[in-house]
Amino acid sequence: MSGGTLQSAITSQLGCQSKCAELAGCVAYEWAKINNVNNQCFTFTISTIPTNYVPGIDHYICTGCTWTLYTDKQMSGGTLQSAITSQLGCQSKCAELAGCVAYEWAKINNVNNQCFTFTISTIPTNYVSGIDHYICTGCTWTLYTDKQMSGGTLQSAITSQLGCQSKCAELAGCVAYEWAKINNVNNQCFTFTISTIPTNYVSGIDHYICTGCTWTLYTDKQMSGGTLQSAITSQLGCQSKCAELAGCVAYEWAKINNVNNQCFTFTISTIPTNYVSGIDHYICTGSDCTWLAYPGYQAFGGYGVPNINSLQACQTYCRNNRPCVAIEWTGSVSDVRCFLFNTTSLPTTTGVSGVDHYICAPRDCSWTAYNNSQRFNGVQVQNAVTVDQCKAACTSTQNCKAIDFNRNSNTCYWFTTSDPPTQMNVADIDHYIYKCGGSSK
Repeated sequence: MSGGTLQSAITSQLGCQSKCAELAGCVAYEWAKINNVNNQCFTFTISTIPTNYVPGIDHYICTGCTWTLYTDKQMSGGTLQSAITSQLGCQSKCAELAGCVAYEWAKINNVNNQCFTFTISTIPTNYVSGIDHYICTGCTWTLYTDKQMSGGTLQSAITSQLGCQSKCAELAGCVAYEWAKINNVNNQCFTFTISTIPTNYVSGIDHYICTGCTWTLYTDKQMSGGTLQSAITSQLGCQSKCAELAGCVAYEWAKINNVNNQCFTFTISTIPTNYVSGIDHYICTGSDCTWLAYPGYQAFGGYGVPNINSLQACQTYCRNNRPCVAIEWTGSVSDVRCFLFNTTSLPTTTGVSGVDHYICAPRDCSWTAYNNSQRFNGVQVQNAVTVDQCKAACTSTQNCKAIDFNRNSNTCYWFTTSDPPTQMNVADIDHYIYKCGGSSK
């Protein structure tokens, strides 16, 4: 892709990825590994899908989203989406549009609500009261095929790769998992609290690392045991530093007096309990992937895309080119190995060697609120004092399906049932049920 910025100090593909994560507005990077001699890294602020074929050059686009909010900030150059009537609708619209990496929701007077979408992720600087600007930051699961890491925890009850992924999403601190599919007999799931890239080659073992984050904020809370990053001078820089470091799942930004600003990174995701004014603690609660795999299944009528050289690139291409909702990846060494489909129907032809079918099934999760309602016999969460913290504690707790939050005492309780609340018209208490894809998680 033309128009990238050369990062001459970078010497590896992963270093190039980390550099993009550091740079404000970077949403793509290119690693030119021609002859393993003229290795070069280029970063981009646009997520347009490249079409120019050049052997030896790989282009990576960030396709997962953690939405970073810039309150009361406006950016020019957006596209008005006049049919959109809500902020979440605006976010969904951006997720649908190829190349959209940011959106703006103008809620002025709650009358002239308007949605604008953007293909650039430049941080806005123009202050306008009532306008919120959201930028997509973060990515998804990175696959390391036939690579094994030691030190994982065996999850003996798990029987599938997607189940292993879901298990990792449930466990506090889990940032990677491994699915051993040797002989399709001894299938095993291992979870990890470190995100070190595996180097040990073992056929039949796939290692997945979560490279995206939803950062949950704990205001005025401090955790001991962090590592000081003395070169960091901003909160966003601290977040980027954590994203770079293997195993980092939390960071702390001390903004005391705006003088002794300090950044600390952590390899544990324990919720902090120590109150210290001016210190903010952020925990990465992860993101999940959405592809359902059907090995040996084949459909017909797909659209072939040339010059796609990996399964992940094929999936990325589909996600950025709606209405594509499924792909097929062939093991043949031909010009066209990636095929796109606009239907999620399961193929009827099975047992086809070298062809795998994947369906994109977005994990559509949402909270349903029951105001002034509650249940009984919940488990209290000691360190969640806001609704967002209470929700984050639930989504990171296995079997949690609902919460109660008391707005007066700032107390949080979680529940293992998604049944409706049992008591109505209760002052200051709201009940929330968490559901994904129409059913509780």
